[in-house]
Amino acid sequence: MGATLHSFTSSPPLALQSPRLFAWSGRIGRLRYINYSAAAFWLSVVLGVAAGLALRATAWVLLSQLLGTLISFLLLGVFALALARRRLMDMGHSGWFALLLLAPLVNVALLLWLLLGAGEAGANRHGAPPVANSLLVKALAGVVVVLTMAGMAYLLLLQPVPQDPWGHF
Repeated sequence: MGATLHSFTSSPPLALQSPRLFAWSGRIGRLRYINYSAAAFWLSVVLGVAAGLALRATAWVLLSQLLGTLISFLLLGVFALALARRRLMDMGHSGWFALLLLAPLVNVALLLWLLLGAGEAGANRHGAPPVANSLLVKALAGVVVVLTMAGMAYLLLLQPVPQDPWGHF
């Protein structure tokens, strides 16, 4: 008599996908996408500067700095494509759309879509939904968004405007 009763209206427990930083498959939610992208950007900047500073004593200073910057931004590009692919899959779309990040102007629209678009609540053809965001993930994403907006406001509003912006043409 140890049988358990199952209701036809209840669904089985939903499996969730744990966050994986370096992966090409699976899904990633919006807030982790923001956090991972910001961390990758700043890491590539630090690596580029560090490589440039480490190689500045060589005879080929400019070439070594360019090479360090190129390598760090290539790594950032690969990581950005992987993140965009996973974010698109979270939204229920093909990961191939991530290649649109390589198209000028289209990439801006794609980034906005990745940042503002909602992921699918349940499992989709790309796997189980990501785990819920912790308070730390939410706080870090908020900090990234606030700092990004403040930086954009500074660049747009507080920078001096040239008297004749078209004079250099």
